[in-house]
Amino acid sequence: VQSIVIHEKCHVEKWQEIGLFKFGFLYFFSKKFRLEQELFAVKEQMKFLKQHDEIYDIERKAKHFSGKDYRYLLKIDEARKVLTDLWQSI
Repeated sequence: VQSIVIHEKCHVEKWQEIGLFKFGFLYFFSKKFRLEQELFAVKEQMKFLKQHDEIYDIERKAKHFSGKDYRYLLKIDEARKVLTDLWQSI
């Protein structure tokens, strides 16, 4: 649960930095912005989990990234690779 709070806190901090309306607009309409924001937040979440010897459910997140919840951000194979590479980089 705490790792999810860390993830969402990253989004809130960006909202505060650029404004909620701009953040929402970019998040909805810019795939590049949405991917950057999600990967940044996921990385912070992963750091916390690794520090506490916990796992990150890459498959679950890959399915989310490739589905309608994230507006088909990445194809599932690409999402798995990006998330696996990110996890291994920490």
